[in-house]
Formats: sequence, C-alpha cells, structure tokens
Amino acid sequence: MDNFKYQNSTCIVFGKGDVSKVGKVMRPIGSNILLVTGQGSLKKSGLYQRIRGLLEEEGITVVDLDGVQSNPLLSRTRDGIKMARDHGIQAVLALGGGSVMDTAKAVAAGAVMESPRISREHVGKLACLRAQSTA
Repeated sequence: MDNFKYQNSTCIVFGKGDVSKVGKVMRPIGSNILLVTGQGSLKKSGLYQRIRGLLEEEGITVVDLDGVQSNPLLSRTRDGIKMARDHGIQAVLALGGGSVMDTAKAVAAGAVMESPRISREHVGKLACLRAQSTA
C-alpha cells in the first residue's frame, strides 16, 4: 500500500511511519489537547508513551482521559466534557478503537454546547482527531 495524504475539510495522514507526524499535525490545531484512550493496551504496547512524547516535543500540553471501555459510559463522556472545559482544551485526539473514537467525538461536541442536554444549539467548535490503533 502506498503512503498518501488526503484532505477535504478532513485531513487523513496515512502510511508507514506516519505516527511520527502526530505532533506536527496537531500543533497548528491546538497547543492544549485532550488525549482519549482505552483501558491500557496502548500503554502496554508503548504507543501511548510515544505519541505523548511526540506531542510534548511540539510544545503541546496533553490532558488524559483514559479508561474508556467498550460500550462507553455516558459518565465518562461527561468527565471528558468537564476536563475539556476546565483545561481550556483546543482539540481532542482519540487514540484507540471505536468506543474511544465515539467518546472523543461526544466530548468534542459536548464541550462547546451551552447545555448539557442533547441539543442542536452550540457556541463553537472543537477539533476532534482520531487515530485508529486497531486492525
């Protein structure tokens, strides 16, 4: 498979070794990010530490929302929304599978909503990037 970059309001950077670009890709988006992860397999593999290091090398402050489980709980999403608001998060980076990505999307949407209720009203936008780590 060939490496490629595709951008159409959504930027996809894909290819062998492209994980090393995460800091440079994130830096223009925000210097204060929420990193959403699952229940520990990424830490065991070393990928979490590598990505966090690459982000910090670019001067990015990382706040962790870890422990997202399969069929994620709304309470964990609410924790993430509170963290995003309390820490002035500028972007959300999901690192994991589908539940992690779903939680990150909900956090990014909820963090900029005036009301905690489900609503179409919002006050801004927050970038949400997803890095799939499962096959």
